[in-house]
This record gives sequence, structure tokens and C-alpha cells, in this order.
Amino acid sequence: MKSEDIEFVECMHGFDRNKKRATPILRGVIIHSKDQERVESAYQNYLINDKINNIGKTKTMLLTKWKSLLNSIIKLKNYKESLD
Repeated sequence: MKSEDIEFVECMHGFDRNKKRATPILRGVIIHSKDQERVESAYQNYLINDKINNIGKTKTMLLTKWKSLLNSIIKLKNYKESLD
């Protein structure tokens, strides 16, 4: 939000009391209503980019597993041939 010049304030949810100290818990932000559409649009873009990144990661993981499977099949075939 800082890169798009949207004014916001962090929202304090409460306090975390630990070792006789109270630390504020900040969760979320409050924005002005005039910036609502810009924030929603930026969030939708973020979700789309996140899905694209996850698809790429999943594709990479699947290709790695296929490569491992094929290598295992080739090694097993070579091992069986060496026994004959």
C-alpha cells in the first residue's frame, strides 16, 4: 500500500502480556473509504499473482517427482538386465 500512496493506519487488536510487559498486537489496517476500490483491486492482483506462483511451484514439484520416478524405473530396468 505504501507504493501506491494509500494512507492507512495499523489496527491494534489488544495486548500480549509476557514477562510483565504489555506489547501491542497489531492486526490489519484501516483505510479511508476513498481508497477502498484501489485496495480491493491491489488485493485481487495479489491473489492472481499468488495463484500463478503456486501453479509454477506445483509444476516444478511434479516435474521433479516424474524425473525421480523415471530415473528409478531406468535403474530398476538396468539392474534386472544385469542379473540376466
